[in-house]
Amino acid sequence: MDVQKHDEIMSFIMKKLEEEKLDVGSAIQIWHSMGLFIFSQLDTEEKDVSKIYEAIREYLTEMEKLKV
Repeated sequence: MDVQKHDEIMSFIMKKLEEEKLDVGSAIQIWHSMGLFIFSQLDTEEKDVSKIYEAIREYLTEMEKLKV
């Protein structure tokens, strides 16, 4: 997935969350759950939470490097 596609998907998700008028706490819980679900697909055999969080950290580090 390239940066443009990533931004389009994230913008779509954010717009949907804004339409629901969620408070910050609820929005954070949704993002956390989505992240765990998505990144758990990388470790389908073990579902090791520490590996899932490490994959999330690596992803966030890469996204930070791509910032303009």
